[in-house]
Amino acid sequence: MKIVYLCNEINLKSGWGVLNYHTIINSLPFFDEVIVLTLINADNVEVCDYDNLKIFPILCSQTDAMYKLGLICLDKISIRLNINIKNIDIIHVLVEPLLPLVGTFKYSKKVFGIVGTYSDFPFRVGINRFLYRVALKDIDKIVSISEYTKSRFNNRYKQDLHVIPLGVDFNYFRRGESCSTRERSIVFVGHIKPRKGLIYALKAFKNIIKDDEHITFYIIGEVHMSAYTDSCLQFIEENKMNKQVIFLGKVSDQELIRIYKKSICNLLPSVNDGNSFEGFGLIHLEANACGIPSIGSSDCGNESAIVNGKTGFLCKQEDVSSIQESIVTIIKDFDDGGFKKWENECVQHAKNNDWYYYFLQIKTQVYGF
Repeated sequence: MKIVYLCNEINLKSGWGVLNYHTIINSLPFFDEVIVLTLINADNVEVCDYDNLKIFPILCSQTDAMYKLGLICLDKISIRLNINIKNIDIIHVLVEPLLPLVGTFKYSKKVFGIVGTYSDFPFRVGINRFLYRVALKDIDKIVSISEYTKSRFNNRYKQDLHVIPLGVDFNYFRRGESCSTRERSIVFVGHIKPRKGLIYALKAFKNIIKDDEHITFYIIGEVHMSAYTDSCLQFIEENKMNKQVIFLGKVSDQELIRIYKKSICNLLPSVNDGNSFEGFGLIHLEANACGIPSIGSSDCGNESAIVNGKTGFLCKQEDVSSIQESIVTIIKDFDDGGFKKWENECVQHAKNNDWYYYFLQIKTQVYGF
């Protein structure tokens, strides 16, 4: 069997890139040939140890500019010049902006993946929405990364839609750099923007340190100055939290794992920001793989990532008291010697939901073999 994946890039640097990488790598044992088409300027990781994998960085139509139709025509020509489309059994579009290219593969089973915020947007907004709607009619199967993403997606043509939550590279995050002891610290990982809910995490943390100063809050991620970033920094300054709140900026994967392994809680209280929402929240599983519970939000993709009460807590969005109560519960378990139950549940959950398991669900439920 032969499969073609359409994606923007293959790497471990972005949400799309990670999903693309692990889907493609785990597909290799099951197909005679795996062909991947990425953007011309894609930041692709080197993947050269597989005889049945071919990567062509030839696409240019991801943009939603007025001239998208012209770029689609160019991409269709490039595709036909590089591969024999009649011999492809399955075409899987991994990123939403490339969906209009699916019509190139008239003889193949057509699969479309919806990831999060962008899953419904191009069908509703912009001059190119008719291109997406026409392409969607040809799709045989749709894969959603969470129940919430499915609920936000307007399945106009009532296609067969499967919810398959993302996986985690369990061995990588579990192996990592060892840390013999944990400390009374929590960690936030992500961009500082409204959708990640950092300001509500800081408000909950402020209430906690009124009675308990011996706890640290690590914030990991690139800091891009904006009005929202300014408001978070101002809140820290006004409430004299500088000693307890430590900005680490962007760190290596090894450093991230080290912080996870010495902390007792991961915190990402996502907030629906207009049409922007958390499609899943992969860092919840990554934290679990390192043995710590994760606190997220209900009414978003976090509901498919966290088992409430077992691998962390789901709080009502923007509910500072609920976030505070969840953190305090985990701190108390740690102080009282009851943290091992969290560690065991989290590690087992991550182990049972690795990327290989994720792909097996796609293979059986979506590809149909």
